[in-house]
Amino acid sequence: MVSIGENIAALRKKAGLTQEELSEKMCVTAQAVSKWENDLSCPDIENIRSMAKLFSVTVDELLNGVKDVPVLKSDEPEKIAKRILHIQVNTGEDTRIHCRIPTAVFLKAAENGTLDKLIGEELEGGQLEMVLEIIKSGTVGSIVSVDQGDSHVEIAVEDYEG
Repeated sequence: MVSIGENIAALRKKAGLTQEELSEKMCVTAQAVSKWENDLSCPDIENIRSMAKLFSVTVDELLNGVKDVPVLKSDEPEKIAKRILHIQVNTGEDTRIHCRIPTAVFLKAAENGTLDKLIGEELEGGQLEMVLEIIKSGTVGSIVSVDQGDSHVEIAVEDYEG
């Protein structure tokens, strides 16, 4: 398992920053960054949030490691049609929405133009096409994960166990 210090070091290097440059952006000393990266101390919650934003990752990814991108694989159409599209929305308030849609229903609704009735509103721009292509490619796992403030949206394709 990768430590938070290893995650910070890897993300810093990926961003092309030195410890000194990261320390300036975080308004801390270079020694503080060095201690974080060597797991001698941990950044406070505000610094964790700031670093997550700086590195364009979620707080969870900063703490636990960046998730691997799902591997695309080619599956038989029958197998793809037996998967579930899981959409989860948490607004940070009391609103939590979990929607599980069989991919066959999602694909059919997209094909006949009734997808907005199925999920409440049409996906914007190229998002619909992206989700459709990912489903058709045979990908299983998280395909979209967005954190903004206290809100979180996750879209995943799962094998149906039923």
